[in-house]
Amino acid sequence: MVAFVPIQASARQRSLTQFESNLFTQMETEFLAFQNPNASLVGFEPVAENEHLELFVRPNSLAIKVRNKETGYIWSSTVDSKEYHQLNNTWQDFIASAVTIDFANPNGNVTRENILTNQSAVTFQANENGFAAEITFAAAQISLRLEVFLDGHSVVVNIPQESVQELGENRLMTLHAYPFLGATFEDEVPGYMFIPDGSGALIRFDQQRVTMDSPFVAPIFGENLGVSSPQVSEVNAPFNALVPVFGMVHGVNQNGFLAIIENGENYANIVAQTAGLQTEFNWITAQFSYRYAFRQPTTQDETRGPTIDRIQEEMNNFDATIRFQFLSEESANYVGMALAFQEYLIGTGVLSPLEQSGPSLRLEFIGAEIEEGLLWNRVIAMTPIDSLPDYASRLREQGISDMLMVYRNWSRGGSQAMPNRFPFERRLGNRGTVNSITETLASENIPLFFHTDYTRSFNSGNRLFGQNTDLVQQINTRTVTVMENNQSFNLIAPLAALNQAKRDLNNFDQYGMIHLAVDGIASKAFSSFNREAEKSRAQNQETSLELLAQLNRGNTSRTALYAPNAFAWGMTNYFFDIPMTSSRHLFVTDSVPFLQIVLSGFISLYAPVSNFSANQRLDLLRMIDFGVYPSFLLTSEPSHLLAGTPSRHIFTSEFDVWESEIVNQYQTVQEALSLVAGERITNRLILAPGVVQIDYANGVSIFVNYTTHPFHFEGGTIEAENFLVREVR
Repeated sequence: MVAFVPIQASARQRSLTQFESNLFTQMETEFLAFQNPNASLVGFEPVAENEHLELFVRPNSLAIKVRNKETGYIWSSTVDSKEYHQLNNTWQDFIASAVTIDFANPNGNVTRENILTNQSAVTFQANENGFAAEITFAAAQISLRLEVFLDGHSVVVNIPQESVQELGENRLMTLHAYPFLGATFEDEVPGYMFIPDGSGALIRFDQQRVTMDSPFVAPIFGENLGVSSPQVSEVNAPFNALVPVFGMVHGVNQNGFLAIIENGENYANIVAQTAGLQTEFNWITAQFSYRYAFRQPTTQDETRGPTIDRIQEEMNNFDATIRFQFLSEESANYVGMALAFQEYLIGTGVLSPLEQSGPSLRLEFIGAEIEEGLLWNRVIAMTPIDSLPDYASRLREQGISDMLMVYRNWSRGGSQAMPNRFPFERRLGNRGTVNSITETLASENIPLFFHTDYTRSFNSGNRLFGQNTDLVQQINTRTVTVMENNQSFNLIAPLAALNQAKRDLNNFDQYGMIHLAVDGIASKAFSSFNREAEKSRAQNQETSLELLAQLNRGNTSRTALYAPNAFAWGMTNYFFDIPMTSSRHLFVTDSVPFLQIVLSGFISLYAPVSNFSANQRLDLLRMIDFGVYPSFLLTSEPSHLLAGTPSRHIFTSEFDVWESEIVNQYQTVQEALSLVAGERITNRLILAPGVVQIDYANGVSIFVNYTTHPFHFEGGTIEAENFLVREVR
């Protein structure tokens, strides 16, 4: 790591509040030791120990405490001296109990119960690595087995599906296991919660931040559209967790943990609350859904007709497993969490090191679009495929030698052709032209990816599918309809999509379409409740992975994926449209590149297209900071021709307009990232508000200065709105 001594900042620099906003990562101002407020072991019994951890349990509530032997710090799942806090009995029991459930009675009324609420029956049995307990909730008449054990630096909490029994007429709805593990009282402990929001976000235990007005709730892998209708927001997109993790830091570079949801992630939400919302505590947990509540239409009018409240009949089938991996000293921060998750994914076979880093520029071209007319529709050829080599030559003459291209809307019918892919739109080219252009670009080491999507079926394509088998139906029997960019489409069930993909393989081969940019299938995960083909979310996910395996045929460099969820990361070498900030809700204090750190050295990362950037320079510096390559959405024809088409939201795309900016961004990113291509990020430090140091495994450090003033440190200066690359051996 490069040593630095910051020069005293001017008053003007110190007042740059933009860089102290949640668009950026905040500087750690102090690393003071603090007193552990929940360190008492009175009433707890030692139950297991290994080289790294000691586990203690309170037998009546099954609350746990964990001593990190490397630092001596004690983590608690409960709060000592609860009577001194403003907590009613319900909250006190929720905090103290290992497990809390919500259950529905035969009338559909939902009640919460935990181990202490009605003195549930608990049978406790210690074992070599921890303990197992049989729990029967008295009022709910629901029983389950809780297993807690040590595994290296981790405590693993597991509730096997086979142990969950409904002994009466009540039905299990949701479950929390150790929700207050690591919870903090107001700002008594310095630190933060990590939430997988966008690229990653922190919520600091700082009373100066904005208090939540509702809990943070993020469904892992996004909304389950088989259960809930798609949510559309013009302000902020719904929360969405691409990864099944959350974290907690008590004292930056002192103590922390990363929680990995190993099983049951398809049915889990990550829930976080800050002090001041419902309690005086900051806490974060996973909530598992065993059944869904929904509204069932009672008439043919599914959108405006009357409905009745219903509860899912069959229980979702999964083990609920959370691994709490404890982090010490320099690993006790969001970077340490990302590196711990990276190692976990390597160990489970999801991530493998890149043999070769991908091209450092993505150029995505729109082929054709359909303009609706009074009597008939008109095809507009925005970018004929035979124009691509000319664009490549023009860029190569300006020093761009490392790029990939994506060609979209190439099917007859433009963006609304799906699920039909063939024939190729004749105004763009024919089979011979496609083969020729693909080979020409390949000879110049430019892979050409053909955009496709196996989740969308527009009205014209619905006749190809069976209503009760192939188009996804929700639990309330409604056919799922999604609206994006003024386009309405139905979701294709993954099994039908897999069969379609198998039929397409021969055509892909005949056209020479070696590389595919696959949209939708890896970024959506849903259950389907079709009467003749009901599938769980996990089953559909497995089918989606099989579809991707069919398309890449064992070579992950053949498929690029758009914003894929973690379950699909092993299927690609290219991650398109990676989030570059958090949602920036007011309660978030920092945006961090958690995803980018996890994937650095394993998958080539590409930013969302720069066409719609409000601040090109800032976003370019962020790409350098995060180790991400630029992207552009382009056409040969002027973008105003799209005004009457489904792509009317694209208001600037003409290659001639963007050519100079493409060259600028490519050259800038190449200068910054060429020495670290394919390398892992090992650390990231905030030297001052708006000034960042990023360290790589090969000894290279990159410094980024977002501010409008030079930043001086020992041995050099980072110019305003610029970067500096230093190689340290």
